[in-house]
Amino acid sequence: MAKDWARSEGEGSREILPGWLRDTIGPILLMVTTPLFMMILFKTVKDFEGSLLDCFGYVFANPASLLPWASKSVWMSPLDAEAWKLLGFYMVFELILMRIVPGRRFEATMTSTGHKPVYNANGVQCLLISIVTFTILGYLEIFDPTRIYDKFGEILSALNLFALVFCTMLTIKGRYFPSTADSGSTGNAIIDFYWGTELYPRILGWDVKQFTNCRFGMMYWAIGPIAYAWKQHQLYGYVSDSMVVSMALQLIYVTKFFWWET
Repeated sequence: MAKDWARSEGEGSREILPGWLRDTIGPILLMVTTPLFMMILFKTVKDFEGSLLDCFGYVFANPASLLPWASKSVWMSPLDAEAWKLLGFYMVFELILMRIVPGRRFEATMTSTGHKPVYNANGVQCLLISIVTFTILGYLEIFDPTRIYDKFGEILSALNLFALVFCTMLTIKGRYFPSTADSGSTGNAIIDFYWGTELYPRILGWDVKQFTNCRFGMMYWAIGPIAYAWKQHQLYGYVSDSMVVSMALQLIYVTKFFWWET
């Protein structure tokens, strides 16, 4: 059913590749290699001064380092309590803003099943509130923004673990408890997990895609550089010109994203 639904939504081009490659091998390779490459990049910057050659040399000399449980692993602990605490508070804060901050009602394009997604377009307001709250909490020393930098590796690992669990839950939800008729299964568990079993999932009234893509992901694009600048000032007593430019460009981009969100 989901395969027919996908085709009806304009995804017929997926048929160019053989089914076994498109629906099984390809998704497995992407799901396995991208988290690993992300941790290799983190290791490269953290321990090898940005040299991929040195990091790859380390990996080739220690193949077991690719495994999360190895003693010399490129992975940081995905079970770090402080990392989960940081993620938890951030998620809850953004979920609350999504729900309570007023915004313009936006109706998206109707799907082939007759469903018309409705959103609360409050992205710019949530962005401003998030930045101001983050800065005030740091200035008043209620929260230490530099801990985001210090625990970034653990946060990345925790997010990979969370993604596996969360996507498994969404796969099951879309199969058995869909929010709309735009849902279904291909009969292939791999592509169902990778491609999704539901077009517009909602949980307790929250739109999952709006939260993960916009309120959780894009919002961090604005907050992250501020935390890194805070750490730079802690280490060196100043914020460099390049850091200021990086923050400014990032903030401009993210603000434009939320301004044009709908």
